[in-house]
Amino acid sequence: MFGLPTPDDANLFSVIDPVEHKRMKRNVAPAFSMSALMALEEFVDSTVTLFIQCMDELAIAPSVPPSQRKDPINMVEWFQWYAFDVVGELSFSRRLGFLDAKSDVGNMTKVLDSFIQYASTVAMMPELHKFLFGNPLVAAFLSPPALVISDVTKQEMDRREADPDAVHSDIMDKIIQSQKKIGPHEFPHSEIFQHAVVNLSGGSDTTGIAMDSFIYHLLKNPKAYKKLQAEIDEAALKGKLSDPPRYSETNHQAMPYLAACIKEALRIHPPVTTTLPRHVPRGGAYICGRFFPGGTRVSVSPFVLARDKKLFGEDSDAFRPERWLECSPEKAFDMENGCLHFSHGARICLGRHIAVMEICKVMAALLRRFRLELAAPDEEWDVRTYNLPKPKSLNVYIIRRE
Repeated sequence: MFGLPTPDDANLFSVIDPVEHKRMKRNVAPAFSMSALMALEEFVDSTVTLFIQCMDELAIAPSVPPSQRKDPINMVEWFQWYAFDVVGELSFSRRLGFLDAKSDVGNMTKVLDSFIQYASTVAMMPELHKFLFGNPLVAAFLSPPALVISDVTKQEMDRREADPDAVHSDIMDKIIQSQKKIGPHEFPHSEIFQHAVVNLSGGSDTTGIAMDSFIYHLLKNPKAYKKLQAEIDEAALKGKLSDPPRYSETNHQAMPYLAACIKEALRIHPPVTTTLPRHVPRGGAYICGRFFPGGTRVSVSPFVLARDKKLFGEDSDAFRPERWLECSPEKAFDMENGCLHFSHGARICLGRHIAVMEICKVMAALLRRFRLELAAPDEEWDVRTYNLPKPKSLNVYIIRRE
């Protein structure tokens, strides 16, 4: 879609037919299960370790006065680089090189931003596409933004086809094995490529934005920051926090306040703000007292729903992680259903377990080692939304803890 080299091949993002979507999802769902993910945790560990090393190189000593501090760090860049490298490790058993190079390798994140801006624009005005990348003459002179992501995927597929005996234990291998088991009729070979591209592109920006929201709102709320810091420090003091942290040590059972902070960061600033359409079932349905005929496409804004005062309370515009811990299990269930950042039902995000795990692990590791401060604590962040509400910057001082 929008510049991919195989525009006739649908993927889990673009396919509309629910039956076709169900088939495609069924073919790859086992590769994204929690059990499959836990078997790949060591891949995340290596990237968490490298990320913390990078932060240590950029960190300043606690004795340095504010007037002598060097330039702050733009965490928007670093979180997306981390997310990209994690997805690379999980998908291809290798990082994509962002953290190693400490830069935007091949301008991939900038190109992805351009792709998202283009896609969100032509989604609202589809007639523009035929004059731009949908025009063969234009596409011949301008490389479609999505080609950067697809090129990386194609290189990996070529590498595996050149050495079929090589042993891999990653998501792509699980998808390939699934395709061999199911057969080309129900699982065409071309879909391996499409699934890999979607996994690579869809798992970096959104997870990066989630981490941006987590740190920004935590630093804007010192009380919550202090409470989370105490939870992490207590776990470390009791010897219940490895280096790097295990997911079993940082999940909702081991660190309930960390989990609440992540849920609240996702609620107050959903990484996906585009409406997620659904079709009214045959026979029609009443929604909020209004009748809609069968087949009508309806949708709701994740941002608006996540601030519903009836569901989240009169303080729904505030970042308050405690709301997830003070309520009954039934209320928590209702609130989680009111958060659409991972979508719901048949279209729920397959990579949601990956996102939560990599956020839990890196935040526990980061806050254990460093104290973070906003470079401009009195300023609000500048967010530009093209389906994804990505901040322009998140400038932070990383200070080593004593």
